[in-house]
Amino acid sequence: IPVMSQWRGKFCVKLNLTNPGAVHWFLDRVESLQAHLGMEYILLEGGEGNPFEEQALRPPQALVGDKYIELMADLAASIGDSTIVTAGTRSSHRPLFVRMTPLQSDWGPTGLKAIIPSLLHHTLLGYNFLIPDAVGGSLSGDLVTDQELFIRWLEIAAFLPVISFHTPPWVYGDDQVLNLTRTYISKHQSEVVPLVEKYAEGWLLTGNPIYRPMWWLSPSDPKTFTIDDQFLIGDEVLVAPVVEKGAAQRDIYLPDGGFQWQDSRSAQVFDGGTFLQDYPV
Repeated sequence: IPVMSQWRGKFCVKLNLTNPGAVHWFLDRVESLQAHLGMEYILLEGGEGNPFEEQALRPPQALVGDKYIELMADLAASIGDSTIVTAGTRSSHRPLFVRMTPLQSDWGPTGLKAIIPSLLHHTLLGYNFLIPDAVGGSLSGDLVTDQELFIRWLEIAAFLPVISFHTPPWVYGDDQVLNLTRTYISKHQSEVVPLVEKYAEGWLLTGNPIYRPMWWLSPSDPKTFTIDDQFLIGDEVLVAPVVEKGAAQRDIYLPDGGFQWQDSRSAQVFDGGTFLQDYPV
């Protein structure tokens, strides 16, 4: 009898990934759906947890601990390099996208302020090819009504590997939002994607993450270990977004490490180790 579990409030059974027949059946179904629907991406959800241990049952040796998550990553990789998973363990070397946790549609530590800490957590574990939550957050399932939140979220997402939307930008009825969305999508395609590809090659050779915390450049500077609202793309782009409602300026710390930093808008150059207070952004 299959082990019953729950997913999204409904009873279900998990695919037995230790059974080659079950795996072949599933892959045949995926291939059929891809051919019939022309799907570009496959999302595999529900691999988290261990249904045996959750129900105080002794799992088979092949599924002890987090082995199911590892087997699901193997399955996902066999589908293709545009497959998305929601959990991973010992699988950062696989050509997969990892979907980050859905967030609240607010300015707090489970909403906008969670993006950068979560990003750096994933990349330092080796998972660089990430799909962040939709612009504005999607956990509630509702459309985002806070236009400012949508814009600030978009400004961060433009520098991440993928931009995704749950709330379409035209719902605000404001040309500014539409124009900003077009601008940031264009910036993502023309500037960010080439950077990600460049540092992805370095990641393959050295294991260095594509997205890096401030202390990566200044490991002996204690200030850099307290910063959770800035991040680096490689060693050349520092992103310091606005994460406070109503703010038009913010404090920015430029890590040292022998670097100089140039404002991409004003072209002004600053020495590394500089603290910019109330800097207009």
